[in-house]
Amino acid sequence: MVMAIGHEATSTARNRLRKWAWRAGILLALITIGWMLRFTILRSVGDALIHEIRLRMPMRCTCLADRPWSARQKERDW
Repeated sequence: MVMAIGHEATSTARNRLRKWAWRAGILLALITIGWMLRFTILRSVGDALIHEIRLRMPMRCTCLADRPWSARQKERDW
């Protein structure tokens, strides 16, 4: 009986080791696939988050090419 108990304990330890190795292998495979597809995944997420708005007639684009304080100075010169 002592041998059977010892054998069962070894079998249980082997099963735990196999489960751990299986889970570690799956995790490693997922990390590897994620690393290989990282640019594709990031591009897909970026495309999903960015929505371009088409400009219509009432909309306008403003470009500030001058320093803000120069506009005040010009008003004082008048």
